[in-house]
Parts: sequence; structure tokens; C-alpha cells
Amino acid sequence: MRTSRLIPLILSALVAAGCARPPKPGIDNLYRGLSENVPRLDPRLLAGRRIVVDPGHGGHFAGTRGAGGLEESSVNLGVSLYLWGLLEEAGADAYLTRSAQRDFLAGPDSAVSDDLKIRVARIDSIKPDIVVSIHHNAQPERDPSKNAVETYYKLGDPASRDLAFAVHRHLARNLGIEEGEVRPGNYYILREAAVPAILGEGSYLTHPRVEEKLRLSEKQRLEAEAYFLGILEYFSRGTPSADELTPAPGDSLVDEVPLVSYAVTDVGGIGLDPSGIEMTVNGGVVDAGLDPGGRTVSYRLPWDAPNGLYEVSLVVRNILGNSSRLLERAFVVAHPANRAVFSSFPETVPVEGGLVYFRVRLLDRRGLSIADRSRLKIAAWYRHPGNEARGGEWTTLAIARGEGAAETAVTDGVAEFPIDVPPGCAAVRIAVMPGGGPGVDASPEGAFGPAGFEYVVHATEGVSSFRSFVPLDRLTGAPVATVRFFDASGLVTADAHGDRLVVSGAGAAGELRIEAPGYRPVVSRPGESDTLHLDPWYGGALAGKRFVLNAEGAPPRALDRGPLGLAGSFVNLHVARFVEEYLSAAGARVRQARRTEETPTDRDVVLLTNRFRAGLYVEVRYRSGPADTALVVRTYCFPGSLRGLWVAGAVGNALGRALGVPALPPAGTVTFPLQQTACPAIIIEPPSLGRVDEELRLSEPWYQRKQAYAIFGGLLADAGVTNTAALHITLAKDSSAVAPPAGRSNWLVTVDDTWRLLTSPDGKAEFDWLPAGIHQFVLRRGETTVGPFEIVLQSGETRTLETSIPVAR
Repeated sequence: MRTSRLIPLILSALVAAGCARPPKPGIDNLYRGLSENVPRLDPRLLAGRRIVVDPGHGGHFAGTRGAGGLEESSVNLGVSLYLWGLLEEAGADAYLTRSAQRDFLAGPDSAVSDDLKIRVARIDSIKPDIVVSIHHNAQPERDPSKNAVETYYKLGDPASRDLAFAVHRHLARNLGIEEGEVRPGNYYILREAAVPAILGEGSYLTHPRVEEKLRLSEKQRLEAEAYFLGILEYFSRGTPSADELTPAPGDSLVDEVPLVSYAVTDVGGIGLDPSGIEMTVNGGVVDAGLDPGGRTVSYRLPWDAPNGLYEVSLVVRNILGNSSRLLERAFVVAHPANRAVFSSFPETVPVEGGLVYFRVRLLDRRGLSIADRSRLKIAAWYRHPGNEARGGEWTTLAIARGEGAAETAVTDGVAEFPIDVPPGCAAVRIAVMPGGGPGVDASPEGAFGPAGFEYVVHATEGVSSFRSFVPLDRLTGAPVATVRFFDASGLVTADAHGDRLVVSGAGAAGELRIEAPGYRPVVSRPGESDTLHLDPWYGGALAGKRFVLNAEGAPPRALDRGPLGLAGSFVNLHVARFVEEYLSAAGARVRQARRTEETPTDRDVVLLTNRFRAGLYVEVRYRSGPADTALVVRTYCFPGSLRGLWVAGAVGNALGRALGVPALPPAGTVTFPLQQTACPAIIIEPPSLGRVDEELRLSEPWYQRKQAYAIFGGLLADAGVTNTAALHITLAKDSSAVAPPAGRSNWLVTVDDTWRLLTSPDGKAEFDWLPAGIHQFVLRRGETTVGPFEIVLQSGETRTLETSIPVAR
């Protein structure tokens, strides 16, 4: 009898066994015994299947402990050894990441990440079909009544999800635990394993009855049997897979519209489901087809598919419901250049010589730009007016760092390069050759052959008004790309040419203010050096660091409303936006998980955080509470996260100092984002909305900014910024008349055209985290401007200034 005919029989047996002995109501069924029988197995079902069982923790890492001292690592190992034996007896090739009470630390400075890396390396060397990581859970507050089965699968992988559901069903039924959930997970083992992987939390060791049961080897064997039944069910449904055919990863496709194709199969199953083909190309779903024989999935890109990088993902599902793992690949479409479009700036060669900027867009035979990162070889020549009498002889121009030809690359479909032209030229001639091209002789004729493209710019008597700049980071010397120019009338357009920015027209004649996120603004005047050395804020401590901010959406209504109806989700959004403003000004890269009233799912928040490769996840959470609740700052991190504990403490202390209220030590809590983000994660919970006075303050932008600036200060402290000073500004009433109290509030105070706060009702704006040095500040309200004022601050200094303002009318 063929294996494919046995599979429905095995599935039927599993279903029938699951109905054999339902738990009796009113009886303690916790680890009581198997509620289903192991069906008679086809010995070929697991034959050759490579399965890795990972006993979590071990050695130095004991995991959680029960109230009676039972260590999780020991229980994990006991269950795993039993499961390994069951799999081996069933014909599988089973492996353990550890078979003793040990860890994989390499030295005294090793951390849990080193242990996990060695486990993953072992898994990769085995090349298994699946990975099952065995764990047992704990409740952070150690609530003895909490118990559940939780099964995690690799985030975003359908095959892992199918395995998790199959295993979870049998764990829940046979362990006698009613509460439970299958969840996507981002634990290191799940994230880094290259195959379908799950992590099982069979029960909570902080539950006294669970600890009592799991001290017994027979109960550990019972749990292993439940895992075994789930694995058996998963493989009995077949495991579809896909292998790349064309194009191979990394290949460039030339002169053709690519056909993306995969060889597909359903190992141990009864065939693929034609409606279960899910392919995306650069994030968009496409209509890929399964051939009539069920052996190939293919999709042809449109004839006008642009040149460039293509990222393709594929999942196939079989008739019995199992999915393949998520298969991802990338390739480049690179049709060759067929014609070129040139431009220059200025449009004619200045008689006084100087830099001329050239731009070329190379198009393929379809009229589309060639692929980004394509290499071009460049050559240039010039001709003096006197040369025309000698037959128009051309002289080679130096390009970049050498004579003759140089190379550049295509970016956003365009290649740009400057040429330094000597005075008195009659014309400049350039040639480009895609793909590097051959060497260049002394004259342009035939230098690049028929595949090259040429362009000639002639001289003019007029002189173009323009200034070029090379913005550089003063500390690193790296180019700064995100620069903006302003003259007295506003933003000035700057044209990018390689590492230079060119400002032309009227804006080039006067004083220019230059800004870039993460840098102090500077002023440039005509005649000054074209090299701009920009000073990074805080020595670049936050430059390039990645943050995800999550303004908590609407929790249950009772938690989210103040007595007067102010919604915490509303305040969260505003404060998170102000935190983003300060972080971005310091050079950090920020993504907001929520920008509107719509609340993203926890899964989407984790996916965003991981895809963004964030270094820190920060959740802002304003909650309500009883009216007599004391005003305190609370912060949270995932239990055991030392990095999260440190960051949460730094932010909590900074916010508490700014508000003049206590900051409680960071508490451990388990939420899906804190648990599953690949980076450290914290929750910030400022004082409660439950008090009317606090609710009224939180409805005001000045107070929202004050809190956001304090959160920013805590993140600076976490980044190691210590040489800061404080500037406290108080607005005085005019000496000749008494201004009403409203005249001192909501003045926008701006320091160094970067850092902004609003004055409070008593006329105060406190900048507690300014770098030491010279600063300028101005005050604005409506059409009225006061300042600028200049002040020098020393590190560690707190300077308090009282500033006169006009009488409010």
C-alpha cells in the first residue's frame, strides 16, 4: 500500500483517538494522563524526518523556578529526552541541542545570546525538517492561580504556524489545561532557525500543582507524548516545499522579461492545493500559477517591469492544509542601456572655468532606466578656441583621481559626476560606457565603441550664479546628505551632484542658513569655503540609532479615560510625536507604530519593529486610575531583560525629575511587544489621568511637550550623554504694566533653531538637556518675536534667566 493512501487513515485515527476519552467535568485533569491513544503508525511516516528537540535553558541558565525550587531547565531536559526517544522509536532522525544539564558559554563574559548562537549553529549543521524548543512558563507576579498552554511559532512563517497548531491541540487536551493560545513569536531560536520552528510553554511552573506534577518523570513523559502526537499529526498531513528554478538568487537578467519559477512537491501528502499558492513580488500579491501536474509554480514579470532589485516570497499549501515554509529570494533585472539622456549644470561651459556638473540617465530598449548600482565608465575632453584651426583637436580632462576614464554608479536611475573645466574652453565633450567598458585612448573618437554615449557642452560669455557645497560630519568626515538651505525668504532649492549640493540663482548670492537633522545649523556667506563641517548634536550619540515609538491605542474604556473624558490614546499620540521630533533632531531614525486613531495589532507592531531593525522599542501609555491615586512615574520592561531594566530606569528617573514626582523602580511585565521584539523594549506610564488636575494639564500642549522632552532626556542618558547643561527661562511681566497671566503662557521658546518648548502658565520653559557651549534662543507668539539671545553654558551648569516680554493685550 502506498504511503499516500495511508495518510487519510492515520488522520482519521488521530481524530478518532482525540474523541476517545474526553476529560470528565469536575475532575482534576491536570497531567492526569493521555486522553487519546497513539494510533498504529505507518513506519514510513517519520522515516528520514530530521527533527531537532531543543531543551530550553540549562547549566548557568536555570530558567524559571517553582515555589518549591524546581528548575525549569531540568524539566525541559526531562521532557525533551522522552520526546527524543519517542521520535527515534518511530523512525525519525532525532537530535537534541543538549542532552545534559549544561549550557554553551564560551567564557566568563559570555551571555545568554552566546548560548543561543551555539544552539542555532548546531541546528543549522543538522539541516532538520523542524525544530521544537521545550520550555515551561512563569507568571511575572508569580500568581499561583495562573496556568496555560502557550505555543509560539516563528513570526511570519506559515509552516511553523501549522506545526504549532497541531502540537498545541494535543498539549491542551492531554495536559488537562483549559486556558491557552497559539501565538507568533520572535524568540531567538525561532527567529534564527532556517526551518519551521516552534517553542512550547507546556504549563506554568509558578502554579504549585504543576510543579508538584512535573517533579515526577511519568508526567514529563506524558508531556513528551503530547508533543509526539502533535508532531505525528503535522507530518501525517504532508509537508509541502518549494525549490528555486529560475532565476538563481543574485543573478542579473539581461535582454528578457524574467519568468520566476519554483519546483514544488508535497512530501508525504496527497498533493498541492491550486488555490493555496501565495506569491508576492516586492510586497505585492501576484497571480502565480500551478502547472496541471502540480510540480511547478511560475510567474512572468510584465514586459515593462523596471530594472532593479526584485524580492519574491512564496508559500504553497497542500490539500490536507499544511503550508510550506516562507521562501524568500532576490534577484536583479538589468536590461542593457540603449540610449542616454544628458544634462549639465550650468547648461553651458563658463568662460572662467570651474566645476560643471553632468547628469546622465541611461535607458534600455523599452525606455526604462537601467538598474541602480550599474557601473559606468566616464571619459572627458575639452577644446580651446585655437584648437579649431588645428582640426578641432581635443585634450583629455582629468576626472576624479586620475587621468582619462573614471567610474561612477547609477542611483535612482541617474549617474552624476562633476568635471573641473579649465578657463577659456570652447567646449567640453564627455562619453559614458555602461559596465565599465574598455580602456580609453587620447581622443574621443571610438573611445567606447558603439555601446558608448557622448554629449558636448559649448562655452558661453555669461557667468552662471551658483555656489556648491560639500557638507561633512565634523567628527567622522562622512558626507551629510539630508541638508536643507534657507535664505531670507525661505527654503532654497539645492541640486545634488554626487557629494556636492549646488545652489543657483538669487539664493546663491547672499547668506544661507544650512540645516540637517542631527546637526547644529550653520550659516554660510559668499566667498567662504565650500566645505561645510557640521557639528553633530551630542557628539553623534544618537546619530543613526533606530527607535520604534508606540503610542498605545485604545485599551478598555475604563483604563483610557480621565474624569473629564480625556482619552489616554489621544495623549499618547501627541506625546509620541513630540518624542519623535526631539529624537529626529538629534539624528536618530524613528518609526511610529501608530500615527492615527486606528490601533495596529500587536503582531503588526512587532513586525514593524523587527523589520526596521530597531535598537529600542518605546511604548507610551497614559492610563486612568482612582482620583486619589498618587502621581508617580511607572516604567516596565520584560522580566530578566537587563538592557530593558537600565533604559526603563533612565527614562523613568528623567521623567520623574522633570515632573517633580517619584519614579518607581522598573517593573517586569509580559506584553506581546515586550516579549517578542528582537530589541530591548520598555513601557513608559506617566502619572495617572485619574486626577482632574493632571488630566487638565495633559490636555495642554506645553505639558505634553514637557513630558516628551523629559523622555528624550532619559534616552540621552541611556546613550551615555553626560556633559549637558540646563537653561531655565522664566518670562517676567512688563515693568510698566501688569500683563494678565495668559500673557506668559504658550510662548514658543526655540534654542538653536532646534529644541522647542512652550512656556507653562507660570511662564517657564526648562531645557534640562542642552550640550555645553554657546546657544541662542528666541521666543515667539503670533507675530511677536523676542530675541535672539545668546548664552554660554558650562557642563553641569543650571542657568536661570528671567526675560521681559511685551504686555499682552
